[in-house]
Amino acid sequence: MRPDRRLPWRLAGYYGAAFAFGGVSLPFWPIWLESRGLTRGEIGALLAAGMMARILATPLISRLADRTGARRRLIVTLVLVSFACWCSMPVAAGIVALVALTMLAQGCSSAAMPLVEDTTLGAVRAHGLDYGRIRLTGSITFLSASFAGGLMLTGRAPAAVMALMIALAAVTVGAALALPDLRTTESLTVRFVAGMRRVLGERALRRMFLASGLIQASHMVYYGFGTIHWRAAGLGDGFIGFLWAEGVIAEIVLFWSSAPLVRRLGPAGLMLLGGAAGALRWALTGLTAAPAALLVLQALHGLSFGATHLGAMHYLRERATPGLSATAQGLHSALPMGLLGGLTMLASGPLYGALGAGAYQAMAVMALVGAAIAGLLLAPRSPAPSAHAGMR
Repeated sequence: MRPDRRLPWRLAGYYGAAFAFGGVSLPFWPIWLESRGLTRGEIGALLAAGMMARILATPLISRLADRTGARRRLIVTLVLVSFACWCSMPVAAGIVALVALTMLAQGCSSAAMPLVEDTTLGAVRAHGLDYGRIRLTGSITFLSASFAGGLMLTGRAPAAVMALMIALAAVTVGAALALPDLRTTESLTVRFVAGMRRVLGERALRRMFLASGLIQASHMVYYGFGTIHWRAAGLGDGFIGFLWAEGVIAEIVLFWSSAPLVRRLGPAGLMLLGGAAGALRWALTGLTAAPAALLVLQALHGLSFGATHLGAMHYLRERATPGLSATAQGLHSALPMGLLGGLTMLASGPLYGALGAGAYQAMAVMALVGAAIAGLLLAPRSPAPSAHAGMR
């Protein structure tokens, strides 16, 4: 049977919808929360609660996906629950209700993404699709939604922020319904927790989780304090906005042209390249705020983030035990990306307060350690577990 020619577009559609929602919610949702009377401390606590929900929910739901094989059904259910929570936000009374809705909404939407990643990687394996070109849709819509959202919301009441978020959440539901129902041809009947222990028991996967987590977490000072640092250095908001956009554009370029890199370097080589680029990027970003230098350094985002992400995804595609691929995706999302990233973001505030631009040097060390661990994955290894699970 010939593969559905629409398959890449159906998969890309979900990335596009989900990341468009993020492109609006990340920069503008705190404005809506502030309009509801929340203090900055309460907003920070609410955002942290959303991250905690991701850490708790994602491994459990991913494990359920491996047990049942029903990825699409779970994804649709999760985004529907998340949509209902966002619809309930405007009538929520008080911080407790907002925290509860946030945890449920973000716990569900965060848990859906590893299942989509696993579905996409299964299709890549079975039909020879280009993961980078599917995934770049999310980067394009994130950038477009951030820019267009800013234009649309300028001069409007904060209620418009939530209205736009609800509309994009509805689009995400539609994109989930359009996903193909691809199921693994292999499953494992190991117990619920035993499956997670089996994934974490593989040394190669533990090393990959740590390498990926350290390199991606090294971006936290940039995410949290990049704009503040550049403003203090005298750069204008327009130029700073261009620097942020340049980083995402570099990511898009890498995803579009990634197939030859994946073949040439392999997953571990991509992560090693990403970590090395991150170490160079942060070391020099901490030393200069010269506009010309920053234009060059921001282009490295395509490697420090993009190559690391591609390497991790392809490593999971090659090395995850058949029947435990969603579990591996969920643990990767929750532990290195969620827990390590969250702890690093928590530490970045005091670190930047104490060291200023010197905080970037600590991030450079993190990226370098991640690169070194990725290098260990290049050593000769045993074959991947059995035949890879296909999708039907």
